[in-house]
Amino acid sequence: MPRHDEVFIIQGSDIQPLRARPFKAGLFGKTLEDALQTLIERQPNIINGRQIDPGAADPPRFVLLCREMQVGDWSLDHLLVDQHGVLTFVEAKLLENPEARRAVIGQILDYAAYASENWSNGRLRQLANAYWQRHNGDVDAVLRDALGNIDVDSFWNQVESNLAQSKIRLIIVADELQPEVRRVVEFLNQQLRTIQLFGLEVRCFGEDPNAVVVPFLIGQTQATTAQKGIGSTRNWTVDELRTAYSNITNARQRDQMLGLLDWAVKLDCITIPGDTKGPVFGLASQKGQQIVSISPTSVYVILRTERYKDIAERDRLVADLKGLGLYPADFDAAAITDGKNLTGRPGEFEDRQFADLLAVLSRYCKART
Repeated sequence: MPRHDEVFIIQGSDIQPLRARPFKAGLFGKTLEDALQTLIERQPNIINGRQIDPGAADPPRFVLLCREMQVGDWSLDHLLVDQHGVLTFVEAKLLENPEARRAVIGQILDYAAYASENWSNGRLRQLANAYWQRHNGDVDAVLRDALGNIDVDSFWNQVESNLAQSKIRLIIVADELQPEVRRVVEFLNQQLRTIQLFGLEVRCFGEDPNAVVVPFLIGQTQATTAQKGIGSTRNWTVDELRTAYSNITNARQRDQMLGLLDWAVKLDCITIPGDTKGPVFGLASQKGQQIVSISPTSVYVILRTERYKDIAERDRLVADLKGLGLYPADFDAAAITDGKNLTGRPGEFEDRQFADLLAVLSRYCKART
């Protein structure tokens, strides 16, 4: 993308240029880099979703999960999520910072690898909520306020499912990106199968005390958007779920997903969350509360006590799953904020184990009255 040195403003019949100015002039923040980071914190949608997914009916809209997110021994500048449950990792660097060159690409890829290994089983939700509690908020309330009256449990399940499949987005934000960074970003975004990698230049125009801030995305094409399958969500029907599972190439995984779906439909305990990217369905308890979420990559059991008749029922379910070897013997459900994936996933269960799993679930996911 060519460098933009002017934008134009229409004032009556006149068309006036606003010339580029240094990012440091007239912006908030204790340091120049802090000014850029604070801009993203206060307005994450400075990252333009329509530039990321051109022509989409529902392009990405971003919500801040955490600023200065701890990732191993380092910290990520911003962790965002969009309405499709896709995590967006953001590193903000100024041109004058040497890390704004190619090294920052390796850094943000390291963050993504760490997250995939360490943010499952409700851990990410805990970290995000801890951040918002420090800022007198609640992450689930923040998500509902920004994205509408969503089912937050299903939403977090979708986030974890996307993360497990490495469907994530990495963005390097700068006041200006060096040509070598642009080349590497454009090359990697074409080569990476499920990960989107972009550069974002945030340029300032105008005179003090006002400024116009304009974002320019680098590294995107319509072809790469379609290739990575990161886009709009949909409402699935049972027939559409069955069709999606029938197209799974792994025979055992296909048979077990279809078996779980048909079993849930027959028992009349199936729940289908709205607006998910992948083919996901849930299982409801007798209270009508969803306590299991099932996708081709995971079986996630929600362990919050309010979903069950009482805590004893929850603990019996956990004990039964331990008996099948699907939770470690020392697993403590009381230490979990939301839920935990089974140690196996569809396609990995032995035939007898799969039959026993259905028998266990039938005791807790009966037809709703």
